[in-house]
Amino acid sequence: MKTFKIHASALILDFGHFLFEFGSFIPKPLKYLCIVQKQEPKKTIQMKKLKSTFIVWIAIYPAITGILLLFGEYLNHLPLLIRTLILTLVLVPLMVYFLIPFWTKVFSKVK
Repeated sequence: MKTFKIHASALILDFGHFLFEFGSFIPKPLKYLCIVQKQEPKKTIQMKKLKSTFIVWIAIYPAITGILLLFGEYLNHLPLLIRTLILTLVLVPLMVYFLIPFWTKVFSKVK
């Protein structure tokens, strides 16, 4: 039986042989397509998490500060639960749809 391997950017496709990848064992002959995802190095994953953390922080800190600066005296008269509800109703969509995509695009240009 012939073995065909196709190397894609993140996948190894293997037909017809034993497959020892990340401790998995798939017996011969394979009658189906096996897809095994390559693992990224630990350092790369840690850098992506650090970059994501920084992007979220750099987006949320000025947003919270600006909202509190502009509307803080009005919000201070409200109970804590209502104040928190109003802040999250404004900040979550602002973060998800505008700030995070903007800063992600900015930092994707920086290597």
